[in-house]
Parts: sequence; C-alpha cells; structure tokens
Amino acid sequence: VREGGKTGKLLYARMMVIAASLAGAAPRSCAVIGGGISGLSCAQRLQALGIDATVFDTGKKAPGGRASSRTLALPNGRFTYDHAAQFFTATGEFAEVVRDWEAEGVVRKWDRGLGVLDAASGVFREYDDNVPRWIGTRGMFDVVEKLTSGLRVRQDIWISPDGTGVQRVDGRWKVSASGKTLGIFDSVAIAHNGKCAERLSGGTGAKEVRRLLRA
Repeated sequence: VREGGKTGKLLYARMMVIAASLAGAAPRSCAVIGGGISGLSCAQRLQALGIDATVFDTGKKAPGGRASSRTLALPNGRFTYDHAAQFFTATGEFAEVVRDWEAEGVVRKWDRGLGVLDAASGVFREYDDNVPRWIGTRGMFDVVEKLTSGLRVRQDIWISPDGTGVQRVDGRWKVSASGKTLGIFDSVAIAHNGKCAERLSGGTGAKEVRRLLRA
C-alpha cells in the first residue's frame, strides 16, 4: 500500500499485533487502536479470521485517518474534497482487493494530470512510471466506508500514550481512555505511526518491539 506516497512497508511496520503469542492461545478478541487505512484493514482481516475486533479512533466526524474527505456547501451546490492523502497505490494481495473495489465502483484510477510541479522552474512533469494511482470514486471517504462496513468502530476516543492506555492485566489487555476502561481484550493491534506506536506500547512490556519502533 502507499498512502499519499508513503511506502506500504513503512505503513505495515507501524501496525503491530501484541500478545497473540504471549497469551498462549489464538486470540478471540482484539482492540485495534487507530482507525486509518491500516487499522481498518487490520480489523477487517481479523474479522475474516473469526476474531472479534473493535477499532478505537480519534476522529470526531469519521475514521479514516489521512484518507479523509470534507464536503462544503457552496452557492452552486456541494463540493467534496480530499484534504489529506490525495491517492494511494497498491501491490500484492491488496492490489487484488483494490481491483475488486474498482469493479464495485468504490475506487477509480487517477491516470491523467498527476505529477510534480517544480517550484523553481514552474515546469510540470506528469508521472511516467506506469504505477496505478487510486482515488475514491467520490472521494477518499468511499474507501473508508468500504473498510468500515461490518466493523465496530468507536470514534472520538483518545488512548493515552503515557503507558496507561494499554496495560497487561491477568493475561489479557486492558484498554483505557480518560481514566475509564473501554474493554478487556485478548490482543491489541496498534495501527499508528512509529512515534505514537512506540509511546502507546509503553505499558505492554514489548521492549523489543519498542526498540524497533525507535529505529
């Protein structure tokens, strides 16, 4: 996956599942912290594997992270625009998923007028790398709507990164926010950027994972 030009390996590295091996058995439930594309994709996969997933997202209006759209009411009608990631690319198994989305009308290719404007010369150069770049048919929110289908998503939830948001309790994981327990889960997936993931994992005891996230 690429989201606004970020490589899929980086995004995937930021999504980690804690405690599946520590629990000694296959997890039956999982808290997914972060409702961006990585977190929602993770939750969909967990659901497909029969693992009950709950997504916690900070977004007040909608999940999706950088795959976010806004709609303005203008005198001549309503205008929708993407104000974060402008496109994404897909490889491997995810590319197959995206092709299904295209057939369903969820996404379409952005194949013209896309490139780089050189600020110094004023010359615009279109991309010529033959890499398909995808956008939501109406906006990035189409992708988010597709990924949230059938998921339990709790919005406007800020999990504290001070080590108290995710804690190991009696062999399971307690997820808290604002001093209140949100649930007890068999496993936790943190789908955030490296810095936030490292801080959120502070109460997990996953020292090696935290070391990698600092790299």
